[in-house]
Amino acid sequence: MHLRLIAALSLPLVACSGEADPGRTYDCDAPKRIVVLARDEMRTACFDDAGMSCPLVGIALPKGVSTRLMIGVYDDEKRECDPALMKASVDDETFDLVNDGNDVYVTPLTDVFDVGEFEPSTTLTVTYGALKAQWGLVAMVDLAGKWEITVDDLTVGDFDAAQSGRFIRWADCLPGDGRPECSSGLVFRKEAELYSPLGNLTLRGAIAPTRERLDGTWTSGSQHGVWHAVKLP
Repeated sequence: MHLRLIAALSLPLVACSGEADPGRTYDCDAPKRIVVLARDEMRTACFDDAGMSCPLVGIALPKGVSTRLMIGVYDDEKRECDPALMKASVDDETFDLVNDGNDVYVTPLTDVFDVGEFEPSTTLTVTYGALKAQWGLVAMVDLAGKWEITVDDLTVGDFDAAQSGRFIRWADCLPGDGRPECSSGLVFRKEAELYSPLGNLTLRGAIAPTRERLDGTWTSGSQHGVWHAVKLP
């Protein structure tokens, strides 16, 4: 059973970087839509500061990580418009925003442990002339890094983890990777829930306020036990 457990815990960080091409020209006729190209990777339910569901599409971002949102503006022919003319803002100073003239980068400065019961959130507003789009940004606890995992008092190994918004996985697995060793999971407020295709294994754990330890229980069919993970330097 422990061999199956070794292939279970997934944890996280993904960010892209890009620089504007000063020699590029844009054939955009008239801007018609503003989109977040990496939205499927970071999409989440959107909640306000009171924990109530909001009407905006949500984008989850880990605390302390500068994440490129990959925002694009296009005309009716799907031709890209000059990103230098795009403006962006957030309505909460605990989310740091940088618009480098090519894309928008956002870094949450707090997470749920800094503010109380609910994950910090803000509204991102992007305009391009008269065109406007909005998304709800939600700050996650950042679980990316190397973790030492112990299952039923047996230390089973050290594992690198990657995170994209609320989604967590093995660091060497790409989003949507279907290999058996590519476990996945979710971060929600102060808890993490992880899944492994091996043994139909589920691990649920509470995140410590230090963000450096997880404690919880694992289940696989009728079997169950306890586990914890400690983040390594």
